[in-house]
Amino acid sequence: MNQILEIIYQHLCEQESKRMITIERTEPMIISLCDFDYEEFRKDVKERLKIKLKTGLCSEFLIDQFTIHKANQGEKYGDKTEYYNVSEILQLIEQIEDNKVVGTPFKKEPLSGYLHIHHNACTGFGSSLVRNIKEYWFKNNGKIHPHRIEEFEKILNQHINNQLSTIAIIMHDKAVFNRNLRGEWLMYKIVDNKKYYLCLAAHKEGIDRRESDKNIFFNKISKSLMEFPELKFQSVSKMNGER
Repeated sequence: MNQILEIIYQHLCEQESKRMITIERTEPMIISLCDFDYEEFRKDVKERLKIKLKTGLCSEFLIDQFTIHKANQGEKYGDKTEYYNVSEILQLIEQIEDNKVVGTPFKKEPLSGYLHIHHNACTGFGSSLVRNIKEYWFKNNGKIHPHRIEEFEKILNQHINNQLSTIAIIMHDKAVFNRNLRGEWLMYKIVDNKKYYLCLAAHKEGIDRRESDKNIFFNKISKSLMEFPELKFQSVSKMNGER
C-alpha cells in the first residue's frame, strides 16, 4: 500500500508542476484583449447572470474576471496564472441567491464584513486542481492523511487487480466529488439582505495572509466601491485606517 501511495503522490507532484503556469512561462505569449472578441464573451456572461441572479448584483470587476476566464485567457494570482470554469461559478452564485449555500465571513481587517466561499478546485484547469486533489489525500510530507486511510483501503481492495492509473482516477473522482476542497474564493457582501458579488480571489495573493488580504481589498474589492455606494462608507473607513 505504501508503495502505491508513494507513486501516486509523486505523480500528483509532477502534474502540479507541469500544470503550474507561471507569469514567466506566459510572458512570451501574452494576448491582448483586442485579439479575441471580448465584448461577445462579456455579453454572454451578463446574459447568464440575468438568469442566475435573483435580487443580487454583480460588480463590473467580477464580470471582467468572468469574461477573461470564459475566453480562456487566464488570470494572474501572485506569480501564477489560473483558468476557471465560469459556468461552475455562476452555478454557485445561483445557489447563494437561493440560500442553499452561504459563505464564511472574514474576521480580520481589512476584509471583515465580507464573505468568501470556495468555488472549489474542480472549477480550475491548472495546477490548483491537482494541488487540491493532492491535499485532499496527502499531508505536506507525502504521507496519507490518517482519516483518509480507510477510504483509500476500500479503493485499493475493490480495484487491487486493476492498473495503478485506475486507482489514481478513482482517488481523483473521490476528491472532486467530496467538494470539501480548498480552492479559490468567490467574494461577496450582504447589505440589507441584498448580495453583492465582488470578485474572485485566491487564498494566497501575497507573501503571507496579511499581505494577501490587503492586496485583495485594495486591488479588487475597492474597485467596486464607486459602483456600489452602499458599500463605500465602511470600506473607505477601512482604507483610511489601514493606510
